Amino acid sequence: METRTELANGCYSIKCSIKDGNEPIYYNQQGEHHREDGPAVIWYRADGSIYIEQYFINGQWHREDGPAYTGYYKDGSINYEYHYINHKKHREDGPAFISYNKDGSISCEQYWINGQQHREDGPAVIWYYNDGSIDREHYYINGQLHREDGPADIRYKLDGSIDYEEYFLYDKPLTKRQFNNKKFVTQRHLQHIG
Repeated sequence: METRTELANGCYSIKCSIKDGNEPIYYNQQGEHHREDGPAVIWYRADGSIYIEQYFINGQWHREDGPAYTGYYKDGSINYEYHYINHKKHREDGPAFISYNKDGSISCEQYWINGQQHREDGPAVIWYYNDGSIDREHYYINGQLHREDGPADIRYKLDGSIDYEEYFLYDKPLTKRQFNNKKFVTQRHLQHIG
């Protein structure tokens, strides 16, 4: 059963039984998910705990003061969070995606700007072992695997030593020798590699 409630500016909410939850879902005049003062969609588990919160503006994931999409463990702690602006993963002051282990430690961080993996001062993707040490790192600039001062894809052993590394410039894989001679490699030359 659905109950429709009219809101200001032609917006409305619908309260209905969805899966295990019974919470209003907010829409704009065009029928798109929309709410300016809180999450537009909240999913609950049968026990009443929040499963997912989603913030929408005009049908697009969007939130400027926190994550737009958050998933929770049954105990209420955060499982993962995504930051979106205008339906694109985006965050300028930290990772746009973070996933957490049940103990609260971080399992993965991803940096995104305007829907592209991007970070200029370190790896854009970092995976962690359960003990908090780094498992993998990937360096991206404008959505391309790219690093000018070392390998762009690094995998570590549990003891912290490097297990595997691969070099990339502008999303093109290079051998270590090609990378070390990169002063002779231009973006035009990279088009002909591999």
